[in-house]
Amino acid sequence: MMWKWRTVGALGAFAGTCYLVSHRQILHAKSPLDDAFASPSPASIGRVKERQNVPDLNQMELRNVQVFFRHGARSPLRILSFLDQPDWPKDKILGDPSFPAVSYKLLDVRGQPVPAGPYDQMYQKIIFKGGTPAGQLTKTGKEQVYDLGKEIRRKYVEERKLISPTFKSHEVYIRSTNMMRTIESARWLLSGMYGDNQAGDRITIFTEPAEREILYPNHSFCGQLKAVNKKLFKGIDEIPGLRENRIELQKLLDYKEDANNKKKLNYVDLRDEIIARQAHGIPVPETALAMMNEIELYAVKMLTFMVSGSHKKMRKDILRLACGPVLHLVHDNMDASVWNDDFYKLQLYACHDSMLLALLVTLGIFTGKWPPFAADLVFESYEDKAGRRWVRVLYLNEPVHLPGAEYGDVISREKFTALIGPYAITVDSYRQECLAGGEDGENGGDGGRSAGL
Repeated sequence: MMWKWRTVGALGAFAGTCYLVSHRQILHAKSPLDDAFASPSPASIGRVKERQNVPDLNQMELRNVQVFFRHGARSPLRILSFLDQPDWPKDKILGDPSFPAVSYKLLDVRGQPVPAGPYDQMYQKIIFKGGTPAGQLTKTGKEQVYDLGKEIRRKYVEERKLISPTFKSHEVYIRSTNMMRTIESARWLLSGMYGDNQAGDRITIFTEPAEREILYPNHSFCGQLKAVNKKLFKGIDEIPGLRENRIELQKLLDYKEDANNKKKLNYVDLRDEIIARQAHGIPVPETALAMMNEIELYAVKMLTFMVSGSHKKMRKDILRLACGPVLHLVHDNMDASVWNDDFYKLQLYACHDSMLLALLVTLGIFTGKWPPFAADLVFESYEDKAGRRWVRVLYLNEPVHLPGAEYGDVISREKFTALIGPYAITVDSYRQECLAGGEDGENGGDGGRSAGL
């Protein structure tokens, strides 16, 4: 097969604007229907109309499935010195499951080798008692995404017969952020789908360097998002109720700001430590457990503000930068699956909870709960016998009702486009808006907070 590289637009070197083209399929093709996003905003979409003539998805052709999933359980991202630190024995925590596993090669989206990212280099310098580095996918995490892979196989190989029982590179596309916990999560998810893949095509996992990454809200390299992040942590006590709760919690945990670089207690970091311990059966201090509901509440609020802003008037603009390019990608993939019968049937994106939360907020289906390890958000694209197109979205393996959906958990493609239209943004436009923010970063200066989530 002959492949050609084609650069599109003035910023063709940026992620998503360089396309891999063949006579068989287009990877991340730019849609000529971008004008479709001129549809009315979600607020103008009519009320849900429950009708008796509900579309039967089993009578439709499933054209394309896109799965965005969080990595499996990992070690914490930071050592919290104000907590007694337990052992994280490396040989036990980081071992592989006994399941057969696929092998893979790692390339960037242009087909070139990609070096280790800055976050992994940073995490390797943070070592817990027992020898486990920070932010590492654990044996437990590998088992979680392996189970997710088995569920994907059940639905799309065995039931819907969307893809072949063995891996076919023209059917399935795999993309990950350039961090080992997401790359290895992709590997173990594929292992759940295909075992050791001895009879299948060779597997390639595609990634991007940190400065071009769109699969997490990129606070480190997007000036506007970086400014929002900085403003949030500067005025964190403006979150109603947080200041009073933080003072109480700091007393219970004997947290001294003077001993922690004059920094206030960070709910996101504390929750991260607790959840990581619980996932691996490691004891959590009783004082922290006693206030877990409050820790969860304010950590979720902080993360929500990080990806959508702290004020309603700025929400749309921040969400566009947090997940707009991904929404545009979802839209274009759906279109390409209709135009081209040889386009991918299944696309897998290994990402982080920050991206899942941003997508949930944008879609109007966020329930206030933090996306757990190995959480998955699925976009299914259907076509009926009359050529009409439909979308179903699932979260944590359950269909969800989108605002404006005409038939319960099934929404017409037109209504889906109208729903995401105010937020979807091309990668070129995203890059230009980020540069306009005036604080474009050159390194992971937020300590991985934008990506480590």
